[in-house]
Amino acid sequence: MDDSGKGVHLKLSAVIGRNAVYKRNNIFVDLKDSIISFSGCNILIMKRYPEKKLEQIRVKPDPTPNSNHPEISAMTLGDCKRLLVVGTT
Repeated sequence: MDDSGKGVHLKLSAVIGRNAVYKRNNIFVDLKDSIISFSGCNILIMKRYPEKKLEQIRVKPDPTPNSNHPEISAMTLGDCKRLLVVGTT
């Protein structure tokens, strides 16, 4: 409840973190110093802007309407730090 005594209603937009304990070596830094990771069926990108502190972006590997949004099981960043490869279960 807030100070007025009325309840506050929140809408859940996403749940991330499925099987996070089993994932290893899943944090990368790209050419633009963005931090890239994954959780569940989301690729997570943390970008830093001069005017903002941080911005977190969630990206689905397959955003098409017919996708079942499979869980990401592996991810790697190429040596060039420009190519991201994602594997799903």
